[in-house]
Amino acid sequence: MAEHKVEGSNMLLFIDPTGGTDYDIVVCLTSVSKSDSVTVVDAASACGPDKSPGTLELSYAFEGQHLQDPDGGQISGTDLRILLRGETTIGWKIAPEAPVTGDEIEEGTGFLSELSSTYAFDSVGTFTGTIQPYGNPTLSIYNSSTPSVNIGGYNWMTKNLSVTTYANGDAIPEVSDPTAWAALTTGAWCYYNNDPSTEPVYGRLYNWFAVADIRGLKPDNEYGWVVPVEAAFNYLFTTVSNDGGALKEAGTAHWLAPNTGATNSSGFTAVPGGVRQANGTFGGSGESIGESSEYWVANSAGGDNARSEGLYYNESGTYYNIFDQNAGLSVRCFWD
Repeated sequence: MAEHKVEGSNMLLFIDPTGGTDYDIVVCLTSVSKSDSVTVVDAASACGPDKSPGTLELSYAFEGQHLQDPDGGQISGTDLRILLRGETTIGWKIAPEAPVTGDEIEEGTGFLSELSSTYAFDSVGTFTGTIQPYGNPTLSIYNSSTPSVNIGGYNWMTKNLSVTTYANGDAIPEVSDPTAWAALTTGAWCYYNNDPSTEPVYGRLYNWFAVADIRGLKPDNEYGWVVPVEAAFNYLFTTVSNDGGALKEAGTAHWLAPNTGATNSSGFTAVPGGVRQANGTFGGSGESIGESSEYWVANSAGGDNARSEGLYYNESGTYYNIFDQNAGLSVRCFWD
């Protein structure tokens, strides 16, 4: 996963020394970096379904100045002593001082470690440390128009992507003819079975060339959305203990019966948009609309191939697959 770095004086760290959301302390951040790692133990093979849950580690290292009470200026000596001990649960929030559309706001509970400060008379000049969250923080995207859900501290789209332009505004062509589709070496999209009525539920299908295009494939041109690399899907799967049912929309309104194990407990709401094969035909064994969700992974698999993440109507696991880059699959972005 990527490491996030934010520089400047417009980012604030809010702290509640009692573990709540009544933030009594605010730090003007000069830098903050978010780092996370996941170790996945593969019990079968690199492409096998039996990946056992790994260990998630998340932390925020920060440097700041002007530790103060957001209402009254100087913080109390009691709050300062609690903070510097680093032995108690705190509530925390990292947010821009003046957020604009698309800005990230992260918050949760945890504890502070590796604290260092210089202060006199309970007024801190510099303050550095690391936030170790308890569980998964909540990430919200300020004023975003894209439906999303926070899973494991990251926001994922809850609908399949359905854009017709790259992030810079250039058009992505629709290609319906199967022969033309099979010959593509650049980005394109289509409806499943070339049927526009499928779009409201299942979105559009894209070839991998559109995913890999440097102009960017994302919703509403909001800068933080990206097509997930394999590590991002690993993190998502580990967060839900590799339970594909937790990612699938429940019921059989869109999935074929029996929609094994589907609870959508994560809120990801995967729907089975089906596959357009590299030769331009639609569907196939277990890959028709209603049967499977195949989501492109941003990583190439080498040669003319690329990876996907798959969920199926008759399976409850999570699966990685290999498709020709000319295939048409669904896309879900996450906020990186």
